[in-house]
Amino acid sequence: MKTAYILQPGKLGDLIITTPIANYYKNNGYNIKWFAYDNFKNYFKYFNYIEPIFLDYYIKNYFSNTR
Repeated sequence: MKTAYILQPGKLGDLIITTPIANYYKNNGYNIKWFAYDNFKNYFKYFNYIEPIFLDYYIKNYFSNTR
């Protein structure tokens, strides 16, 4: 089976808008792996077809404040 990786480490609205894309690929035979910030763990428990790969949210804040 093929794997689709989604890199959408945005806020909750971005995740909601992007979830149908994951569903489309799942329905077309793909395993779904999704990179997201760890503060959205509860969101992904409702989608058993998505395997989330969580990124540390604090790393994002560190890099965005070093500019």
